[in-house]
Amino acid sequence: MTPIIQVYKGIKFSKIKKGFDDLIFVVENLKMRKAELTPREEEVVALMAKGLIDKEIAQELKISMRTVQAYNIRIYIKLGAKNRPHAVANYIRSLHSKNL
Repeated sequence: MTPIIQVYKGIKFSKIKKGFDDLIFVVENLKMRKAELTPREEEVVALMAKGLIDKEIAQELKISMRTVQAYNIRIYIKLGAKNRPHAVANYIRSLHSKNL
């Protein structure tokens, strides 16, 4: 139930605030986990940077295309990316910042 509906139905504000606090906790945890890609995720994003599509990445790594798509989602989240080119750009930026 959304907070607006909760207020409308007369649920106490303290319960709504707790819901927001829980949501903020989840978001903060995601931000902290975002930083590091696993070695496999790095392989996937490196192949993305070479211009390979999901099917080609799957063949190269000998995994299913669904697995590649799952890696893509985790990569997007960890790199704060909205799409494939954004993920590649953020990955390259992160490599440059590690080398400084």
